[in-house]
Amino acid sequence: MSREGIAGADPDSWWALTELTDDRPLRRPDQRVRISPSKLDAFSTCGLNWLLTTRGGEGPDVGAAGEGTLIHEIAAELGDTDPDAMHDALDERWVRLGLGDTWMSERKRAQAHQMIDKLRAYLDEAKAAGWEPVGVERAFRLDRGRARLGGEVDRLEQHGEQGLRVIDYKTSSTPVPKNDLPEHPQLGAYQVAVLGGAFAEGDTSAGAALVQLRANKKFAVQPQPPLEGEETWAHELVDEAAEGMAGATVLAKIGERCRMCPVKRCCPLQPEGGVVSE
Repeated sequence: MSREGIAGADPDSWWALTELTDDRPLRRPDQRVRISPSKLDAFSTCGLNWLLTTRGGEGPDVGAAGEGTLIHEIAAELGDTDPDAMHDALDERWVRLGLGDTWMSERKRAQAHQMIDKLRAYLDEAKAAGWEPVGVERAFRLDRGRARLGGEVDRLEQHGEQGLRVIDYKTSSTPVPKNDLPEHPQLGAYQVAVLGGAFAEGDTSAGAALVQLRANKKFAVQPQPPLEGEETWAHELVDEAAEGMAGATVLAKIGERCRMCPVKRCCPLQPEGGVVSE
């Protein structure tokens, strides 16, 4: 069949039978490993998903992902300076999502306006509780062992009696289960950064929190309690992730997120990604 020119018939083209092109680890032992708190959650959930999505496997932002990016952008620019202008900014920039002039686009835009309302309500409530903003889209970096923990936080707040709190806005439709919050990887990594002095405003952590903007009736704040001690589960998680992300292999795991995984076709644990075996 191969000699007759039938595509895919030559065994030399069967990837399952080829040798590994490179079995070296992703990082040399003397290299630091860059870790983003948002990707730490992905790595903890499934190493294969983390590897493929951080290297382009997730594809471009579309639909809800682009909508969430727009909400974050408007929150950073106008949330604390001109909240009344956030709705106008949303309408002006909506065309950038490329959703067209359809009923679905209008429905999504109405939902986005509701998220803006919830964002404003959160900002008002946080201010009334004594939380003052000290940064939005705030970049940070912390070197710890092999790990170079860094990225941007959506919002950094300070309370005179409690310390610094990192806020992360979420625009997805599924809140984090309550039982997962005490050891949520992303929030824990943010607290590690605060405790390590990554922010000039101080190194006392008042915890971290997810603010769910797509909650049914109002915004929902999902807090993680402040970490106690110099070495906690979060510090250990960052250290382990640095070693794992630098390694030569990653582990695929079955879990609840598999049904929405954008790289399912590449996973040997899924029917869509099944491999040829003897």
